[in-house]
Amino acid sequence: MFLNDGRYGGKRILQEETVDLMLESHIPELADQGLGFEFDRGSFMGALSSESTFGHTGFTGTSLVVNQDNDTIAILLTNRVHPSRDTTSTHVARRALAEQVADAIPVSMPSDEAWFSGYGDHAEYELTADLNLTEDAILTFDTWHRIEEGYDFGYVEYSEDGNDWMTAHELTGDENWHEIEIEVPKTAQNIRFTYETDALVNGRGWYIDNTQLYSLDGESIDLNWTSNDWIKRSY
Repeated sequence: MFLNDGRYGGKRILQEETVDLMLESHIPELADQGLGFEFDRGSFMGALSSESTFGHTGFTGTSLVVNQDNDTIAILLTNRVHPSRDTTSTHVARRALAEQVADAIPVSMPSDEAWFSGYGDHAEYELTADLNLTEDAILTFDTWHRIEEGYDFGYVEYSEDGNDWMTAHELTGDENWHEIEIEVPKTAQNIRFTYETDALVNGRGWYIDNTQLYSLDGESIDLNWTSNDWIKRSY
């Protein structure tokens, strides 16, 4: 009903203005809270959280998460108060459900397959290639990401000795497919993509496709990637 502006089964249940009022943040200085719903709350919305996501939790451990970007609803029904109320939060289960639901929603790919960072708390997943440059080069790649803004990060890094790494580009937050171009110095011996997460919330993750390395005169340079927990997938 909320995804259809107050209509359900072809019938008007709520006025469109009522739905808009319910999905408007009324106390932004304290929290993103509407009339009956919370917004973009990664603590229980997990990988479904975004600026367009709203939901609510229940005392017995239940949760409702609605992602308006892809018309998805995730509902968790539990009873954490039986046989005792002396139990822990079900946020872990809520986020796990949201991750499974989010992962079942395919991401539109620019080609048949792309590299995917995966999920995980305290993650440090790397995709690395060795280099043998005789001059400075240009790295280009297509990227799509849903990364918990300000807490989790995607880095493009290079190393001149295989031990110390310098950040060439940093990503966080949500962006659809776009191309990034990075200058790589001839002294670089390795280049890598690193996905780092904190202790709790994961977004939908980070995708990389069409990685290409060129010399300054436009000659293509081969790249052979070694993965540490990154996988190739078609969705």
